[in-house]
Amino acid sequence: MRQGMVITVQNGEQEFIRGLKRQSSVIMAIIFKEIKVRMRTSKFAIFYVLIEPMIYILVIAAIRYLFRTTLVDGLHVMIWIPLGISAYLIFTRSISKVPSAISRNAALLDYPQVKPIDPVIAIFIIEMTLTMLASTATIFLIWWFVGVAPAIPQPLEAIGLLAILLTGSFGAALLLAVYGTFYENILRTVRLLNRPMIFISSVIFSVHQLPPKVQGYLSWNPLLQFIEYFRHYAAGQQVFPEGDLVYASLVSAVLLGIGSIAYYANRYTLVQSR
Repeated sequence: MRQGMVITVQNGEQEFIRGLKRQSSVIMAIIFKEIKVRMRTSKFAIFYVLIEPMIYILVIAAIRYLFRTTLVDGLHVMIWIPLGISAYLIFTRSISKVPSAISRNAALLDYPQVKPIDPVIAIFIIEMTLTMLASTATIFLIWWFVGVAPAIPQPLEAIGLLAILLTGSFGAALLLAVYGTFYENILRTVRLLNRPMIFISSVIFSVHQLPPKVQGYLSWNPLLQFIEYFRHYAAGQQVFPEGDLVYASLVSAVLLGIGSIAYYANRYTLVQSR
């Protein structure tokens, strides 16, 4: 009896590993296909993704300099802005670029090896890799030309924070990918609501300079919490009084859970509804 149980467990582990390798191969194939399509559509498509953070930084820095500001919350403006934009772009690109992955790759679902979640994972990997690469390159260029760089007093905490932010961002992207495939107006609405997010997430203006009552209202925005704590871990900025990383982490976990449930409940319908 024990021998039969051992054989069953070993077979289950081997099948799981084979399935994992198979799905990893599918995801990698979709990644290469997506990059090839983007390069064929426009030679500057990936280049634009890389310079977009630089454009954000230059525009927002220009706005700050109009107010004759060189320090924000004790940090140089060319440190304060890139750190905020990096976290901001991780979330906003997740909910604006990734949700269309299933509809854009609907033809691949004819193959039994391809699951609806595979293109979502593939596009998410592409967008997040390009976003973080671009943000890192921008901070390096600022250090090279301006001579300022974040001190990163708590590197492990900063990496952990980014991991939690990526988790929640993927959950939100997966949720929108499922229901955005059924209802296109959802994605249009999200893109519309995405625009004012930059003004309420402490990307342009510091939340520390706002009245306490306003800070209390804005503290319900988990993205603002992530941005504040990322600046804290990466550059030593003090977190505003309403800062609560537990709340932001809980929101990320809930988003991932809801997104996973939505996908699991609709995984067959996504294939049949093409």
